[in-house]
Amino acid sequence: MLMDISWKSQKGSVRKNNNDFVAIDVNDRSFTAVIVDASEKGKAPYRLAEYWAKKVLTSYIKNEHDAVMLLLKKIHKTLIPDYLTESASYALIDCDFNNHSGNIVFVGDCRVGISNQCGTNWINEPHIIVNTLPGLDDSYSPVLTRVLKARRFTMPAQVNFTWQVGETLLLCTDGYWRPQIDNQGLDYDDVSVLKVRHSDTGFTIAVESDCDNIYIHQ
Repeated sequence: MLMDISWKSQKGSVRKNNNDFVAIDVNDRSFTAVIVDASEKGKAPYRLAEYWAKKVLTSYIKNEHDAVMLLLKKIHKTLIPDYLTESASYALIDCDFNNHSGNIVFVGDCRVGISNQCGTNWINEPHIIVNTLPGLDDSYSPVLTRVLKARRFTMPAQVNFTWQVGETLLLCTDGYWRPQIDNQGLDYDDVSVLKVRHSDTGFTIAVESDCDNIYIHQ
């Protein structure tokens, strides 16, 4: 297994808690991850982020990656009654290292990017209102048009992509790709990014987070 993985996550300066979470699974042929960015509203946003990331990842692997929409609908039903007040964005990424192809399934504003020396190419367009009504100003950019909620299942979008050897895959929350800085120059939102790239020397994983918000499936 020749791969470098890093996870960096930090609570926003005006947030009570860091409510981002990532769950990953990796082997010699593929890489799978689920990232969740829960709104700080609700009784247990961190618990929702942790639950959805772990449950989706482990169920997806167990079911051999088939019928993802039906699987997500089934898992969604388990949110009741524990998570009736919470909401979140999420993204599931599934990558095949043999042919350098991948798929992202997402709701909300978590994104996948491909980074190289020329910059970052963002694969998926977030579900935010300014993408639906482009005449709105940037103050509306955090307003989501699709969101994970227990009371109603929201159909995710899917995007396929490819990348080249030497490029880095990014899986991140909106605090990373759309940083919001407060009047003291600090990040307003939680900032989290998972970076994955090929390595010539072996397998490494580095975690730099202010809380326990990564799960590695074994």
